[in-house]
Amino acid sequence: MKLTTLHPPILSPLDPPEGSEGSFDPLLLQRVYERLAEQVVPHLRVRMQRIRFLTAVAVGAKVCEDFDPEDIAADGVTPPWLVFEWYVTAALVRCAGDLGDTHAIPGRLKVETARRNDRAISAATYLKTPKIFGFTGIYKTAAIGLGLVTDDHQLDEGGDELLRAWEDDQGLRGFRAGSTGSGATLRAALRRAVKKGLEAGSAVRLAGSLDRQIAAVLWPDSPGPREKETLRARLGRLDPADDPVDSDVAMRRELIEALERETKPVSFPAEAAFLRALRPQCSRHLATRLASIDIYERLCRPVNHAFLTLRHAATRGGWIRPDELGASTFASRLASTVRRAAERVGSCQMVLDCDRDGDVHGLVRRFTHVRDGASLFAAVVEHHEESQRRKPPDGKRSWLERGPGGRILVRPAYAVDEKPEQVDYYLHDYRTPTLARFLTDLGRLRS
Repeated sequence: MKLTTLHPPILSPLDPPEGSEGSFDPLLLQRVYERLAEQVVPHLRVRMQRIRFLTAVAVGAKVCEDFDPEDIAADGVTPPWLVFEWYVTAALVRCAGDLGDTHAIPGRLKVETARRNDRAISAATYLKTPKIFGFTGIYKTAAIGLGLVTDDHQLDEGGDELLRAWEDDQGLRGFRAGSTGSGATLRAALRRAVKKGLEAGSAVRLAGSLDRQIAAVLWPDSPGPREKETLRARLGRLDPADDPVDSDVAMRRELIEALERETKPVSFPAEAAFLRALRPQCSRHLATRLASIDIYERLCRPVNHAFLTLRHAATRGGWIRPDELGASTFASRLASTVRRAAERVGSCQMVLDCDRDGDVHGLVRRFTHVRDGASLFAAVVEHHEESQRRKPPDGKRSWLERGPGGRILVRPAYAVDEKPEQVDYYLHDYRTPTLARFLTDLGRLRS
């Protein structure tokens, strides 16, 4: 069966729904998870699939460096870097038949739809929120964290180093600097295309075989040897401002080296076992963080399982009272598991330090007092309703409807048709699979 989880979507080919009802993070577990993940693997995000998009971001920064920060397209909204992204995404999609799979290309479905309808790529036909779901938006935190670009899309020292390696691999002499060579020619052609796109308010037809050249030198799974070395060196630090002897840097290198010893990528379901097995072998600095993650997840998973069980029962039986679910041995064991996990979370200082919004406080307050299965399911309903009320700006609607006699009904959009399975892996993705995907692209792991 397909298990419901709360980690963010890996791919965002289409714009997500507005989510005005708060159809995400129904138990307010996400914010603390993200802060715990940031302490171990900063700057990376779950939606990042292919490390070579970092090179594309650096190339875009170089192409657009001569445009004024205030330059906006004729549509009144699109900046130069996004016009560049239009061309790259369109080129990758157009050339996919010759070069490979497009599944990891953000915005792919939008581009394909525009092509089928014979419409130019523009703000109207591309992603509604490209700053979040286009490749520049998805990979920007990593590009900044690795020192490739600055927050205002200017090329940083690491980006210049990466472009030097990239142009050497691709035979693009002059791309970084100079007015001669095939690289200088490509850079000038891309700048002209961006300029025309700004003037037109849409991507224009590229001259000659420029789209094929773009795809050839930026195809996501084809980084060159020097480019790979440069990206691996940057990835090993994850923040160029860090002191290389700093314990945080050493900790992150430990994690990367442990992944490389695995030789094969670590998937999301295998992440919990991988991190648990690593703890006895790693430094105390890393072990403390991994222990905190494990303590938090040992509460998140059973609480979420109880919520899924409740919704499944309401999906099958209609109006139910939460206490009706509490009579089974399973419910009693689950309540005991949740209570013990909540007590551990309440005494874990690192988890508490990540609780800037009172999310952990609410979990501990509510679930350390569950006595049995009936009180567990009642607490889950209360916690969900409170979580929805606390969502900005003015709260969100509950996924459950309340009726007479304490009965509840799950709303159709949030029904759970299949009985949830109990599993031992984490509810959230702590970016280890992202690191593994990057290392696979760099030839450090075997796919």
